[in-house]
Amino acid sequence: MSFMDIARFLVVKKLCSCDKQLEAIYRYIKGESPSTIEKELKVDRKLVKALIYRIYELGGSNYQLSLQHARDIIPIIIKYVEPIVAQNWDKAVCKLCKNEYEHLYIQFHMRRNHMDYVDYEVKRVLRLYRLENG
Repeated sequence: MSFMDIARFLVVKKLCSCDKQLEAIYRYIKGESPSTIEKELKVDRKLVKALIYRIYELGGSNYQLSLQHARDIIPIIIKYVEPIVAQNWDKAVCKLCKNEYEHLYIQFHMRRNHMDYVDYEVKRVLRLYRLENG
């Protein structure tokens, strides 16, 4: 439970083309209400709260520190990590192995089958974070 776990969770979201969820998390941390986020981004407010709670769990029970880590790293993830999942209307296609999955299972597939790539991206993001913040 650490900064690395929060980064891994957020990088998997980006790799699976969940950009709106990352933007929703970032806006919530910056102070926007879940209702406003739901109206503008079409991300359910209950999902936003669940994602924030998951970040809190991964951060090791320090709520403010967990959210600060997420706030610092989300802009880097959005800017530098490229999605490797193509979202179709009814399926999600992994660009690494060319398999089709239901939208619900693509993050599980990413963590189970491509964890080496996820870890590579996490380490790259953390290096960029250290470069930007000294």
